[in-house]
Amino acid sequence: MKTIVKKAISIFIIAVCVIAALLFAAHNPPFWFLFGISTGLLIFGLFLLRATIKSELKVATKQNSTKFTSDNTLCEAAPKIQKLIVSFNGDVADEYLEQLNNIKLNYYLPFADSSKFLIEKYGMKKYADLMIPFALSERLLNRSISAAIDNNLDESYQALKNCYGHLKDVIKIEDIFNKRTG
Repeated sequence: MKTIVKKAISIFIIAVCVIAALLFAAHNPPFWFLFGISTGLLIFGLFLLRATIKSELKVATKQNSTKFTSDNTLCEAAPKIQKLIVSFNGDVADEYLEQLNNIKLNYYLPFADSSKFLIEKYGMKKYADLMIPFALSERLLNRSISAAIDNNLDESYQALKNCYGHLKDVIKIEDIFNKRTG
């Protein structure tokens, strides 16, 4: 049965059972037997709705995890950042800022959004070990972008160099995890 149909049925069961429970409990004298049945069906409807939402999330997680491959994403970002560091000449051009923003949008954000995939792949402890240097690297990338926008070139360059160092740490940690789990 499709999840949308299951969701509609469970919401219908919940609504009908709430109304029935109210009517049976409000009657004088109360119909406790019918109230109990409607309450039981209400609980069944809630569990059905919960199971339906859980299966939707599972499908969505699988679809997102097939789009994302953490093994390549940050490894591809590292040479681009290194190229920006090497080619930095003290002028902030629109192209420089555009490249920083592209690195953030195409490599950092997908990695940050892949938490469920990474937790399933490595476990919570290793995920935390991986995300600490990643968060530092992402923060420094944002700092580099912000400083470049403010035309503070020295700060932008230093933040980008530090960002690259933390990014290499993330890649090393992930390589170690992949060798252990691989």
